[in-house]
Amino acid sequence: EKRVGRILSVRSVVGEYLPGWHTYEDYRQSYASRQELGGGVILSQIHEFDYLYWLFGLPRRVFGLGGHLSSLEVNVEDTADILMECVMDGHPLPVSLHQDYVQNPPSRSCEIVGDAGKILADIRSLTVDVFDGKGNHVEATSYESFQRNQLFLDELKGFLDSMQGIRTPLVNLREGTQSLRMAL
Repeated sequence: EKRVGRILSVRSVVGEYLPGWHTYEDYRQSYASRQELGGGVILSQIHEFDYLYWLFGLPRRVFGLGGHLSSLEVNVEDTADILMECVMDGHPLPVSLHQDYVQNPPSRSCEIVGDAGKILADIRSLTVDVFDGKGNHVEATSYESFQRNQLFLDELKGFLDSMQGIRTPLVNLREGTQSLRMAL
């Protein structure tokens, strides 16, 4: 809707302390902490790539920096900063993504900066705030009634419906492959 004008940059952050993910298991044995199980912060938190691709398109170039930088007992990268060059309305759009296994308290947000304002989505608190070009808070939306478990139930139902030919998947194989290509 061009609410914030021409988009100039995007910053996405997802970080959460890995030992706190599943307190019922030893984090060192989980898939997320082990290379041979496909772990690592980039693949384990791939959903950020999914929504960034969905919103801003496939990047022309992707740069990454990070690695196993913390004292966590893992054999995968636990911190990554990714810079993607997307294109919006014929102009380059820098999209940055920070991912880590160390933040406590957890953080998950996306900030979209335009030449006439910005949008700040706090995915953990389920809020979206819009600011105009003067920094005035012009809109606040809260999704406090959202039931997180329903998300997983809906996803499972959608998968089963797709397998039975009742509906088309929301994300097709090509789109899923593109997110994986970005991450790799």
